[in-house]
Amino acid sequence: GWQTAGFVAAAVLHSRFGIARGFQVYDDAWASRGSMQGVVQRSCAEVNASAERWLESSTEGPRFLFVHYFEPHRDYLPPSPFAERFEGDPYRGEVAYAGHCAGALLGVLAERDLLNDALVIVTSDHGEGLGDHDEVTHGLLTYESTQHVPMLIKSPRSTEGSEDDRFVSLVDITATVLAAVDLEADGPIDGID
Repeated sequence: GWQTAGFVAAAVLHSRFGIARGFQVYDDAWASRGSMQGVVQRSCAEVNASAERWLESSTEGPRFLFVHYFEPHRDYLPPSPFAERFEGDPYRGEVAYAGHCAGALLGVLAERDLLNDALVIVTSDHGEGLGDHDEVTHGLLTYESTQHVPMLIKSPRSTEGSEDDRFVSLVDITATVLAAVDLEADGPIDGID
């Protein structure tokens, strides 16, 4: 009974890799259907535009929306005005640009009166080495710089924030979402609420 949609910004999340399973709408048509030599990413603003079109066309009832931004990833090339604001630190410029896009999408949810009742999770799949331990980007080493990522959760109808210093993992997201919407898993799952 849920409307499900995913909007991705990088060809590494193309449906050919199986990640689109379970989505009624999975927006990756912009990516190259052939080799990885084609278009490999799009901006968070383009992702938002696609997600907003889906929100306009979706009907009343429960929705699951997955939005993926590729910023910040090397080569760090933030658009204006973030390039100018963070001149000399384009990584931070892309972080700021992604934050701006996330804020804009939350604004759209608020305008449509969807934000208050929404469960919103913001996280990342990895950090960047940025030179720590001689790792410029990510994927080679397992130090804190690439393994420790933020996770922010806005509960439905929440009005106050809090901080929790318990150790959590991305694998806990599924159990947390299911508990928040009062659904049971079809079988055993990894992670805890």
